[in-house]
Amino acid sequence: MPTETFFNLPEEKRQKVFDAAVAEFAAWPFSQASVNRIVERAGISKGSFYQYFSGKEDLFVYLSQVIGEQKKLVLNTTVQEVGSDDLFSTLRALYLGGLRFAAQHPDYAAIGRNMLKEKDSPVYQRLLAEGRETMLGWFQSMLDEAVAAGRVRPDVNTHFTAYLIAALSAHVSEYYDEFVGEVFNERMLDMVDALIDLLRHGLEA
Repeated sequence: MPTETFFNLPEEKRQKVFDAAVAEFAAWPFSQASVNRIVERAGISKGSFYQYFSGKEDLFVYLSQVIGEQKKLVLNTTVQEVGSDDLFSTLRALYLGGLRFAAQHPDYAAIGRNMLKEKDSPVYQRLLAEGRETMLGWFQSMLDEAVAAGRVRPDVNTHFTAYLIAALSAHVSEYYDEFVGEVFNERMLDMVDALIDLLRHGLEA
């Protein structure tokens, strides 16, 4: 995590460092990203950089956490707007919220694509594992509640199903990015509705 020195910087300067890091990691996979280019774009010295972060990985983890928190806020808001206790309506809102977030933040989406290019990298494995664990817990809780309420079949293995839904969540974004594009449109809605229809027919009580 960044040092206290970094957090004591004026917000504008912290934002410049963040923006420079986003641009670099969107343009290059982690292994090819350059601290030199980041500090040049941010307008700081390399010495200052190492007063803020222990290294490139420290910066990347911080960047990923900030983006994750931004996305989490958007998804929470999306779910609240739906205002439904129906599992499938909530899942639809989450999928659409995630795709909309990626479409609105193309640099963030590019960072995600670059992560997938280096799946064996320890830093990527760490972040993917942490994200997967969070999503798994979230989806399993939703499934358990739906089973208890009689909206999902009681014979469903909620842990396994939560794992599948979490995996689908990641792959929906990959599919959309590769085959559809970055614009949020009706094709995105149709794709998500087809997925939710598949889940509903397989799980609904």
